[in-house]
Amino acid sequence: MKKGEVSYEKRALKALYELSQAAMSAATIAEVFDSMLDKAMKIIGVEKASIMRFDPNEHVLKIIAARGIPKHIMVGTRVPVGEGISGKVFSSEKPLLVKDVKSRKDSLKEKRYKSRSLISAPVTCFPLKVRGKAVGVVNMTDKKDGSAFTPADLQILTTIAAQAAAYIHIYDLVESLKETERFRQELEMAHEIQTALLPTEVPELKGVEVAGRCLMASRIGGDYYDILSSGWSPPAFVIADVSGHDIGAALLMASFRSALRSEVGIPVLPPSTVIRRLNRVLYGDLLKAEQFISMTYLQYIHSSRTLRYATAGHHPTFLYSQGKNKFRNLVTDGPLLGIEKGEHFYDKKAKVARGDVVVMYTDGIVEAKNNKGKQYGINRLKRSIAKHSRHRPG
Repeated sequence: MKKGEVSYEKRALKALYELSQAAMSAATIAEVFDSMLDKAMKIIGVEKASIMRFDPNEHVLKIIAARGIPKHIMVGTRVPVGEGISGKVFSSEKPLLVKDVKSRKDSLKEKRYKSRSLISAPVTCFPLKVRGKAVGVVNMTDKKDGSAFTPADLQILTTIAAQAAAYIHIYDLVESLKETERFRQELEMAHEIQTALLPTEVPELKGVEVAGRCLMASRIGGDYYDILSSGWSPPAFVIADVSGHDIGAALLMASFRSALRSEVGIPVLPPSTVIRRLNRVLYGDLLKAEQFISMTYLQYIHSSRTLRYATAGHHPTFLYSQGKNKFRNLVTDGPLLGIEKGEHFYDKKAKVARGDVVVMYTDGIVEAKNNKGKQYGINRLKRSIAKHSRHRPG
């Protein structure tokens, strides 16, 4: 080394320090890439360099930053993984020093490099790795002094790239967290809207005490219940469950509610007719979405103390007789909404006495598990109903 000449090691350490400072002040991942190129080109002394990043959607490498390369080449370049020098370096995850690009079958045929570089100055390629996963490749060519690349050049560039890759990973995590927070806010908003679609007040109904509650396992889902009453129709109680626990289920639940409410103004429609009409309206949407809805529609006719009900693939409603300490399952054999286009729904009736308890529920309560993985179950639900019914006046 000549007197006054700075060693590659010191220059590399200086470049790493400068890269760290630049990365911390960068606003975007693109700025991190630009900083990496500038610092690496400065210390190694090259005229052309590019960074290619893996696009998982197209499964190719794309140029996302470059120096000394025409813009049309930057935009149009697509290198499949495993093809060409960059593609093979990416797939092997090993840095490569090529002494003669033209001698390689996998090199680019276009004359985009100086003839001297193509002959004696290699193209240095290496992957950016974070936690064992390559995210891109850096290519360099055309040293300013016309000399050939050396293993020391490759080592310095690999070190700088590894440092930059760490910052890229950090920025990716930050962007991911931003998206997660945005999604959380949207999910919270959807939860508030869905909660507002459930009954907020329990109407006063002659001869009936009513209570209802919906606790969803996740922030949103497809569970729904309603209490429908008017001046000239018997009050009706509805419970439904849209398949799934995602935004799609919540949207279908909202559609179900709208369709249901449109039937309320029609006087004294029997439950089977209401379900039949709902199936006609929703069948096409449910079929496209590959989803379905289970439901129970139950009316209470106070003058005769009669329950009239129909079900569509839903869990049986429990009718508990406090005086006899017996349960009766209220269920018909109607199919789930969205399964059959036909109208295979019918009604049943059941007499009730003073003190009887009617419980409608979704599978969420019976399939709930404790910390040992044991489900709550039907029998435990029945025992709970019987136990708490004894504390009610007969």
